[in-house]
Amino acid sequence: MRKVLFSVGLYLSLGLAPAAAQPGSPVQLEGYVKREQVVIDPSGERRSEWVDPATVVPGDRLVMGTRYINDGTGVIENLVVSNPVPPPVRVAEVADPAQIVSVDGGRSFGAFADQTMRGADGTARPASPADITHFRWTIPAVAPGGSGAVEFLVIVR
Repeated sequence: MRKVLFSVGLYLSLGLAPAAAQPGSPVQLEGYVKREQVVIDPSGERRSEWVDPATVVPGDRLVMGTRYINDGTGVIENLVVSNPVPPPVRVAEVADPAQIVSVDGGRSFGAFADQTMRGADGTARPASPADITHFRWTIPAVAPGGSGAVEFLVIVR
């Protein structure tokens, strides 16, 4: 069994810094950001579309993600992708309480539902999405030529 670990940084300054795999790795990574745009269709219904952002402003909802592809000839097992949450944004929501996250700058990881924070008075409280500093996913297997993506929703501060 082969375990591969990557850290991918996504930034909002002038766009998205390209994600990179470890040198010599058969896995290629590409980071991306999409902005939610609400449109009204011909029938008058409001719906959301995800578009490439030319600019973002406080309050914009974004999806940040990493695409991965196995360019090698063998199956990659237990591909781990970690994404920091850039400081200019906060996590909007966590759809799955079992999602693996960090609330301490990436020093430790666990299920979102199990994360706690300490208040100024020392009392513990459940972590909120805004406390998340990193996301982590483990993809069980990526076949040769296989690909996929991992994503999280954020709001621009």
